[in-house]
Amino acid sequence: MYKVEVDSAKKAVKATISGMLNMDEVKNYLAEMNSVCSKVNPREYALIIDAREQKAMAQDAMPFVEKIMKFYTETPFKRRFSVMLESAIAMSQVNRVGKSEVDLFEMVSSVEEAYVKL
Repeated sequence: MYKVEVDSAKKAVKATISGMLNMDEVKNYLAEMNSVCSKVNPREYALIIDAREQKAMAQDAMPFVEKIMKFYTETPFKRRFSVMLESAIAMSQVNRVGKSEVDLFEMVSSVEEAYVKL
């Protein structure tokens, strides 16, 4: 499951991802992120990724996970935050497909911590 929200007052795009997403869900998530970010000026917005309840992804979804990671870094967000994942396996997958992208995020322990740093 995923949810993408725009907080215009705090100038943040927040994405919450939980569970194990299949390939269709990953594709839909990428399309929704593209749609949401086309309606705001990313240079004025922070990106907050809350995927701490994300599980490992299906192998066939991994090419789209790579595209998502590139989207996160190629979109000129003002700042990027990621809440640390609870699943070591999911974190390993993310690091494997997007190590250079992961390094561009400020790691936080909660969404609230990201909002405080805005």
